[in-house]
Amino acid sequence: MAPATGRWPSSATSPPGRSWPTCAPAIGRRRPSGVIERFYESIKYEHLYRREIGDGLALAQEVASYLTVYNSVRPHEAIGFATPLARYLEVPSTPPTANLQPSGTVSDS
Repeated sequence: MAPATGRWPSSATSPPGRSWPTCAPAIGRRRPSGVIERFYESIKYEHLYRREIGDGLALAQEVASYLTVYNSVRPHEAIGFATPLARYLEVPSTPPTANLQPSGTVSDS
């Protein structure tokens, strides 16, 4: 194991042959996606730090409870103050367009 240097090893930032989205803070190390960081901040400050949690089972139950609230009750600014569940179940106003022409075919001209 590498000595603790206060930085992630390069393999943790992006494994060989793979690129992960990262956010680079002004000072310090690169971290995984800012979206995930924001979610962790939300779950900690909006839910977990406001309760006394005794053990791992209670923690798992609280996280499951928060996920229900986060996805179906709590509005999200990034999606127009809708809930993720409502946005997921929303029927699109126009169907997505698709290229139905198979590639490599010769058209009759």
